Amino acid sequence: HGVCSDGKAGTGQCECDEGYAGALCSECGAGFFGSNCIACPSCDEHGEGWACDDGKSGTGQCRCAGWLSEASSCNACAYKLEVETCKHPAGIGQSLTLTGSVSLSSYSDNMVWTHVIGLPHPHVYYTLTSTSFETESDYDFLYVYKTSIDGTSSLVQRYSGTAGPSLSRIDAATVTIVMETDYSLSPGSFTLAYTTQCAEGYFGSACQHCPGVLDTGYACSGYGVCSDGVTGTGVCSCDA
Repeated sequence: HGVCSDGKAGTGQCECDEGYAGALCSECGAGFFGSNCIACPSCDEHGEGWACDDGKSGTGQCRCAGWLSEASSCNACAYKLEVETCKHPAGIGQSLTLTGSVSLSSYSDNMVWTHVIGLPHPHVYYTLTSTSFETESDYDFLYVYKTSIDGTSSLVQRYSGTAGPSLSRIDAATVTIVMETDYSLSPGSFTLAYTTQCAEGYFGSACQHCPGVLDTGYACSGYGVCSDGVTGTGVCSCDA
């Protein structure tokens, strides 16, 4: 798997073929794996913190590299290991509130009222539906914000009048409801119902990762279907 520097002037050192490394060219170089040291696939699609499982005994699959795998997602880690230990988001490993409601039976003028739904978790999404909704149209507003696991927030939608939220999927670590009223009060109220759902590849009341997700980035290592969702068991049904 290489060329030796031979002859009278030679050094006896090996110049290894592409993919091979070591004094005897018997090992795989970085980015190559398996007994034949073939090139690893790109792991760019998984995001920062992922790298190929290379080397002679490597599988060539993408794994968390240099980040704490216990966080259930390379991207969920805030810091690389050599800088600071990655802390778990608050929702990791805890049973989540799967159904609930948010209501405000009355409110005052010049008010800003806030309610946060959910524990910060990187692998959930929410549904949000109004069961009753009545505010002073064009003067009093209800805002729905989504917040990602890194703390970045963005507005989902603003509501006023009698048309409240009807959102079938909000991909977010948490959802924040904000009610703002103007200087003169017209009585109003609302009730919102929400559910917490596990993202694809995660299951149970704590939205744990299905087998294979941490090691390969895919549920069931990409060779089966996981029983995911909040009512799922996490069991893989393998491909034939």
